Amino acid sequence: MKTKNIIEIIQNFAKTQAEKTAYVFLEDGINIKETLTYGQLDQRVRIIAAYLQQNCLPGDRVLLLFSPGLEYITAFFACMYAKVIAVPSYPPDPTNLHRSLQRLNLMISDSSPTMILSERLSSQAAKAKKE
Repeated sequence: MKTKNIIEIIQNFAKTQAEKTAYVFLEDGINIKETLTYGQLDQRVRIIAAYLQQNCLPGDRVLLLFSPGLEYITAFFACMYAKVIAVPSYPPDPTNLHRSLQRLNLMISDSSPTMILSERLSSQAAKAKKE
């Protein structure tokens, strides 16, 4: 069976090789921090994609605020599944907040995202700061 795109490849591997490792994230380039099987990847991506489809239209832009890691990968693929445009970015740098927030504001202004997805810790920190 010939696949057309990365989405079909992931879905095919999730059906045929669900327990096989799809991604490994190395914390420091050596030590494994987290792994993700094709089954886990497909399941996580579908959950995020369903949320995106409920809140966005195909072609909408979604800003991804993630540090390197498997959460970024799942969010990026979820954008593909949901047919929205991923706009990748790093979360604001707390050691250089003024400059990183300026950069982020410019990205938001330029891309006009419908939604912003971020890693759990960043979103929790943002909520705590507002309170």
